[in-house]
Amino acid sequence: MIIVRFYGYYREALNIEKIEIGRAETLRDVLEKLRKLLGEKSSILFEKDGLKKELLLAVNSVVVKPDDIEDKKIVDGDVISIMPLPSGG
Repeated sequence: MIIVRFYGYYREALNIEKIEIGRAETLRDVLEKLRKLLGEKSSILFEKDGLKKELLLAVNSVVVKPDDIEDKKIVDGDVISIMPLPSGG
């Protein structure tokens, strides 16, 4: 089982702390399943061509660059975190 956890704005907007996703081979697979599970709420995380640019994605607390999403392998037990980009000054 793969767990997707939401933080900050995304947790509040979706009103979900975490979702369990079945098996997947890549991070792209997980995101496609997540998009389907969220239905209409998926527009909070996704644009027409993929994830919104203003979010940060991590697998097991390691940040994944947008260019690496396609090839990032996922195994049972992985935790994927979706959070807003840090800001401040």
